[in-house]
Amino acid sequence: MTAKNNVQRLVTSTIKEHITANTHKKHQPRNKTFNIRCTELKGFYIRVLPSGLKTYMVNGRLGGSGKQKYPKVGDCMIVPFDEARETARDYLYKLSQGTDPVLQERKDISLKLTLAKAFQDYIEVIKDYRQVRTVEDYERRIELNLKPLKNKAIGEITVQDVKDWWKSCNKKRSDELALMYACVVMDEYVSDETIEKNPFRLAKISNSVKNTIKPLGEVEQHIPMRHIQNYVKAMFGCWDKLGSSMRDLVFFCFLTGKRLDESRKLKWSDIDFDEGVIRIQKLNTKMKQADYVPMTPYLMLLLTERERNSVENYKDGIYAPNDYVFWSTIKKGVSVDDPTKCLQRIWSEIPIQDRFELEKGTYITLHDIRRTVGTASAELGFGLEDTSSILAHKKKTVTQKYILLSNEYKREKLIQVQQYLNTQSNDGFLLLLNRFYGGVDIGIPQPDEQVKKSYREEQSHWFND
Repeated sequence: MTAKNNVQRLVTSTIKEHITANTHKKHQPRNKTFNIRCTELKGFYIRVLPSGLKTYMVNGRLGGSGKQKYPKVGDCMIVPFDEARETARDYLYKLSQGTDPVLQERKDISLKLTLAKAFQDYIEVIKDYRQVRTVEDYERRIELNLKPLKNKAIGEITVQDVKDWWKSCNKKRSDELALMYACVVMDEYVSDETIEKNPFRLAKISNSVKNTIKPLGEVEQHIPMRHIQNYVKAMFGCWDKLGSSMRDLVFFCFLTGKRLDESRKLKWSDIDFDEGVIRIQKLNTKMKQADYVPMTPYLMLLLTERERNSVENYKDGIYAPNDYVFWSTIKKGVSVDDPTKCLQRIWSEIPIQDRFELEKGTYITLHDIRRTVGTASAELGFGLEDTSSILAHKKKTVTQKYILLSNEYKREKLIQVQQYLNTQSNDGFLLLLNRFYGGVDIGIPQPDEQVKKSYREEQSHWFND
């Protein structure tokens, strides 16, 4: 009989006694969770986990009916007993009145937490794993675009407030980003039940907002041909003040129309000076074939200068890795990352009276430059397959899939685009090449057809002796 009673005592999950400040100290953890229920204050108890964690808890039904609620008061080792008991009394009273104390506390938070603070808290979470430019963009959008709502408590912002804000804003791309970022930030507070609904997301799907948002694919921002001269002149004016890797990456994208992430990952093993071919590795693994870019005299000058700098820096003991064409001077063994500051500097170099109105953002991005190259090819009268070949569009029509353009044909087309942009810039490209990349010849002589030479040898007349 005694043995049986001992077994029953071991598996008992609940102990009843008068809870004091020392109660949690005298009970040791067991193999299973057990509760110490207070005989004086019904619904107040201590939960003891096998891990040793002891927590003040309460339980009760909303208004005396329905499912049990189990609000947590706090850790026994942290929350003073008198404070825990008073909080427990408050929780139990709210439960008896039909109010969930946890949801009420979250609601109270939502009425004190401003949208600006919510953005700041979210930024703290993402700053270690999101790109720097993305984090900075969150900071800009709350300060610039969401200014009318930033000091309002998230629990007080209504769908109508968001609609009114959207109606009054310019509806530029920066405003669309602000709306998107606010949706993401507020989703965090919906998920932890601090707020019941996301007013930004509800407003976004309403016809009054949805029908006025321009689809991403319709953004047409580029450098108009009549403004190319001012833009390239600004490049020339600040080129010697910028880091060579970053500025050369920008120039490479201007000469090819290639995407940032693909261009900055370019390695020397992808450059074939003799054959005159640059291999752009596709980051999308579904695209099995690399994008082969034909070398042009402009590109030959740029890449040869980078090759020379790499060798000279290596000899001088300055780390310039041979792996990446556009290497980082900040972090060893990686490529350059974010060209934002470089692009902002170019834009700021343009006199205010000479700047053109931007459709989105506060400067010309590399994707805008990519559209500029596409615009140049269109103005030259290129067909869809030629423009697509230069830009390496991921989406191709069925007919385009069966068109395989030769390297020499693609080279001819790319040279035409580069010459057209150079003409629009009043020989600005050539001035850059002559001043910063060792070029000497203004013309582009045709390759020597009589003698078989490497592409580098064919273009040797471009370089200073």
